[in-house]
Amino acid sequence: MGLLDVESGPNLSPGAEFLFSAISILLCYSLLFLFLLGLYAGFISPMIADYVPSYDKIFSQKSRVSTIIASCFVSIIILGGVVYASVDQYGFQGLNPAIFIPMLWNASHYWKTYSFLRPPTELYLYIFSVMSFEVAMAVVQCIFVSWNPPLPDAVEPAPETHVFMIVAHNSSGGIEPTLLALLKLVRPHQIYIADNGSKKQEEEDTDRLTQRLSDEYYGHRTDKPINVVHISKYGNKTLAQYATIFYLNNEIKAGRTKARIVTMIDDDVIVPSNWSYKAIDEQFKDPTKVALAYPLASSNMDDCFCAGFQDIEYLSANFMRSILDKLGGQLFASGAIATWHIQPLLKVLERHCTTFNGEDLELGCILNRLSDTNDSEKLGLSTSARIGFVADCLIRTAVPPCPVHWYDLVPASIKRKIKPEACSCGEHSFFNQR
Repeated sequence: MGLLDVESGPNLSPGAEFLFSAISILLCYSLLFLFLLGLYAGFISPMIADYVPSYDKIFSQKSRVSTIIASCFVSIIILGGVVYASVDQYGFQGLNPAIFIPMLWNASHYWKTYSFLRPPTELYLYIFSVMSFEVAMAVVQCIFVSWNPPLPDAVEPAPETHVFMIVAHNSSGGIEPTLLALLKLVRPHQIYIADNGSKKQEEEDTDRLTQRLSDEYYGHRTDKPINVVHISKYGNKTLAQYATIFYLNNEIKAGRTKARIVTMIDDDVIVPSNWSYKAIDEQFKDPTKVALAYPLASSNMDDCFCAGFQDIEYLSANFMRSILDKLGGQLFASGAIATWHIQPLLKVLERHCTTFNGEDLELGCILNRLSDTNDSEKLGLSTSARIGFVADCLIRTAVPPCPVHWYDLVPASIKRKIKPEACSCGEHSFFNQR
């Protein structure tokens, strides 16, 4: 019997046989991916970081002990399972590093190899029928369903307790529409721009733009323009958020502002006119809510298939967020827009590792980790904490139109030397964002 031979399974219809084979293929590739990922994160990356001082700064974040242990555990469990399956079936002569992939492939056919693990055919067919139905309903949802919340009757400027913060980077040429939308909702001095890592000329252009828009708002020269916080040394979104919130917190302590709630947005987000501070205040009447998420949609969904599929993803996520809000709370609020109480946000940002990719997810994870009543005092709260959902304010944001850029695969150290020309789309790729 060859290494890839497996015992005969039950008599199955061609359709069921195909489904079982598909399970084996997916399981094999999943196990291989998890094994290689665990091997890299648990063994290779920490070893290289010990001998190459700049490795963790250039290629990866410094691995945490818990990450290393979990990665080692995953890779060892997979390797142990494959070895066990091979020895159990073929004896020790089946062990050979050169045939690891065939061993893995054989172990993936568990439904043929081990009869006691073989569930009834009807159960498999039921599971795949449900999955197929879910896919069909998702297609119907994407074609016929849209997220159109009702608009309020009127819009009035938000009180001094509400402020907006825009995280910007070399954005003087494209941030004006974002500012004009905000000036319909708040006064100029209630807007803070966290300008991080921009060129000197960009900083000057941003200052002139904000002063001009502020003067136009009041109709005369004003000494209360849009606030701009320049963080020149570092170009990092989380550092910019922390520096601005730290500055804002000092302003609160000095009595120069009454701000208590901040809505953080990206520089390409156009906040709609139906954004209502009253809805925000109503949500925050629940003392356990310290942050709010919003339903999202792609503003450039018609540009290409990649952007269109991300709009579908947003739509599905909106329904899921709505359900989670009724069950308890969100895992995180999107980095495109989120509303926070300022004091808990400062405590959460202090614990952030400042990694760009997934920075919004980490904010949510930190908040949820501290949400228990035993730890919530670290957030300055006397109750547990959670993230709410503002269902009636749809936010449109630009999504990456390109699936991948060739320079996404180039190490950062080499990229800084060759300085490749950026894609004409002007955005990160979907691959780089995720």
